[in-house]
Amino acid sequence: MFRKLLTAAAVSAALSLVFAASAFALTQDQIDAQTGPAFGISNTLVADEPADAGKTASSGSAQSAAAGQAAAAGQEKATPSNASGQNVTADEAGVEHGTRGALIGEFKTTGYCNCYLCCHEHAGGPTASGVMPRAKHTVAADTRVLPFGTKIIIGDDSDIVYTVEDIGGSVWGNVVDVYYAEHWQADGHGLQYKNVYYAQ
Repeated sequence: MFRKLLTAAAVSAALSLVFAASAFALTQDQIDAQTGPAFGISNTLVADEPADAGKTASSGSAQSAAAGQAAAAGQEKATPSNASGQNVTADEAGVEHGTRGALIGEFKTTGYCNCYLCCHEHAGGPTASGVMPRAKHTVAADTRVLPFGTKIIIGDDSDIVYTVEDIGGSVWGNVVDVYYAEHWQADGHGLQYKNVYYAQ
């Protein structure tokens, strides 16, 4: 009984902090100024748009152009076995960079961190693959779509290479959950639709 009361009090306190923090929500430009851009996040998304309308006009035309280029080039569908990320390099901060390979498809992207609100009883622990998550590196995905160890690039204007190292309760199908070091950063990511590519 005491444990349930303590847990309920902890959840209530955490939610109070989240709601208080939402009053101080930052714009994407402010987040990028503090952390650097995680990947090509559009500053023109509107929070009240329906989920299927979460694309900007420019990202839609970039997606069409990318699809047209892939079709014109006659690219075969890449698989994790032929997308090894062999040209990936890391900068001073340990962030991996690479070039976009074959387009996997358009994915719903969300953000998470290692806090109780995001990970519940797994908070503070390792990912499902057994490693500790790292910002600008770890993503959660449906391993039937993107197996553990798959290296991907998210968005049409980024070169940051992410590695599939985690899974999630609401990460099914074409969904990628990007790991952030802080909850406010994960919350700031929101819901976005991005092209996802194999990293080369």
